[in-house]
Amino acid sequence: MADLVPGRTIFANVRWMEFYAGSEKDLPAPNFRFLRRTGLEGAERFNMKPFNGRCFAYVPFNRTLKLARIDPTATGNVVEGVTVVMTATMPGGGSSVVGWYENASVHSTGFRRPNGGETDCKISAEASDAYLVPADRRGIIVDRGGVGEPGTSAVTYITSLNPTLERRVLAEIAALKRTGLRSVAESEPSEGLKKRLYQTDPELRMKVEQAAVRRVGSYYATPSDHGSGAVPDPWRSVERENLGWDLATESGLRIEVKGRHARSFTAELTPNEYKAFLKAETDPAAAATYRLAIVAGALDDDPDMAIFGFVDGAWTCERSARRLGYEERPGARVGMESDPPATTKRQRRRADI
Repeated sequence: MADLVPGRTIFANVRWMEFYAGSEKDLPAPNFRFLRRTGLEGAERFNMKPFNGRCFAYVPFNRTLKLARIDPTATGNVVEGVTVVMTATMPGGGSSVVGWYENASVHSTGFRRPNGGETDCKISAEASDAYLVPADRRGIIVDRGGVGEPGTSAVTYITSLNPTLERRVLAEIAALKRTGLRSVAESEPSEGLKKRLYQTDPELRMKVEQAAVRRVGSYYATPSDHGSGAVPDPWRSVERENLGWDLATESGLRIEVKGRHARSFTAELTPNEYKAFLKAETDPAAAATYRLAIVAGALDDDPDMAIFGFVDGAWTCERSARRLGYEERPGARVGMESDPPATTKRQRRRADI
């Protein structure tokens, strides 16, 4: 597997989504003024959905792309062999890589996707050269607004702006690919979209929740089975008591459990659950006993589990130190941000809640 070669790279900033393969419900508030004003979802929702074996990317950039900034020898209306790195603002603030195209065709002006649509695209690539980063693995951080960093424009000609940043991001992308990340042609994000948060099959939804409860309960009751040296803490279900959490342990922990069929750390909190969640932010005694557990891929043989507590002003996973962001609604939608923050730029921002 050859690493990407620096020299022909642009960054494209888009709206944060999970799959980019069709309409998604309960998206975080957009970072783009036009979407906030109109309530539209954003045409980037199809950036990772192949049409006849090829992906077509919308970027919220209405001006003509300056192809000479990508290839100084460019004379036509398209340049080939470009690496297009897509970034988005995370639900809790900060910007990370959500996907990329390799060997892309970049056009100076827009064209329509094969399926039509009302919005022009400027970028395309083979589906086998398109990669979507799962929401819980979006740890390649691209800070914005500083010297040598992308600014407010949706398109950044990073090769000419900051070759050092270009090399760093491409090296991290190469490392991510070596973990087995598959192209869109193989991973089929549209199939993942079908396994969204609320399953249309009530029986399947119940199986997911029950599996998640068993997994979390086992983590506390038999910690040695999960590689933990913690003291066993037996639990009981309080799901039917409508307390705002699902499990209570003998030590006094109160644990809200969320199961996901897909391998993604996002979940919905009902108003009652959200009330308990927020109390942990303002009441130290509540914070000491409240946990939010999310089990991703709950029906898989090797589900992934994150357990969050409110510590030092942030929701932090006690198993990995990753952060949790959330967007306030009648309840709330929460989602893991990424790996532990390196700078304060990645702290959750109240303005985004």
